[in-house]
Amino acid sequence: MKEFPGDFDKLFFSESVLGKFRLNGEQLIIPIKGLFVLGGHPLQKHSNGPYAGEFVFCGVVESRRTVTEYVGDARNPAGFKEPYEARDAILPSVVAETRDTQEFAFEGYQAEPSAWIDDWIVRATSFLLRVELVR
Repeated sequence: MKEFPGDFDKLFFSESVLGKFRLNGEQLIIPIKGLFVLGGHPLQKHSNGPYAGEFVFCGVVESRRTVTEYVGDARNPAGFKEPYEARDAILPSVVAETRDTQEFAFEGYQAEPSAWIDDWIVRATSFLLRVELVR
């Protein structure tokens, strides 16, 4: 996998599918498919997308999102459950406590459970995108 630090503001995730996230120490790792890049992103020299890979947030101090689960098939739902806020249990990081954090916000479709994720807010010291480049 190739790593691209920063350039979070040059990503387009509205068409993305978010996988099951995992916490690895001070890192929050979120698998993602269907990611597109906007003008100025280094990946644009390969293509605009879609890309598959993972978001890696380092020095995470907060992770919260609004979850609206679909009733039935997401492509033709029978309705939606009541939206709720999910907050992830993040252990305070000594590194994150001593450095400035940034707020990263994104959205997308979550496969498990089938839901639309709105306003996923992650406060962290840095961001890195890992993608598999197909030649």
